[in-house]
Amino acid sequence: MENAAGHAPAAGMSGTIAITTNRDCTWTAASSAGWLTIASGTTGQGSGSVGYRVGANPDPASRQATVDVNNILVTVTQDAAPCRFSVAPANTAVSAAGGAVTLTIDTLTGCAWTVSSAVPWIAVPATASGNRAGTRAIKK
Repeated sequence: MENAAGHAPAAGMSGTIAITTNRDCTWTAASSAGWLTIASGTTGQGSGSVGYRVGANPDPASRQATVDVNNILVTVTQDAAPCRFSVAPANTAVSAAGGAVTLTIDTLTGCAWTVSSAVPWIAVPATASGNRAGTRAIKK
């Protein structure tokens, strides 16, 4: 077996590691992380294969783990989850006298966002940014 590297998308995947050795040699495979599981071939003798599964990555940061086959490490690197944002309410109204509106931003921890206004009559506080879900009040 060669020291190979694998790449996985954020959504997860399944893969196979080919093992080539003498027919009398025994081997054992183990994972270094719970999100990288051995699906088949945890032990064997002679040439064979190890099937593995990579679970979905819920975080906006890439991650790395290894499959260890008799002290030969096969590294699997997984892409970060994409940052997605939702803002509520999508539309709102205030009286002619003005008022405050509270926005709720929903996203993953680590995903940066900033609230801004395209018009001067909507005041956005200086603290209208973050890197996780939260709420911010703006004034009209």
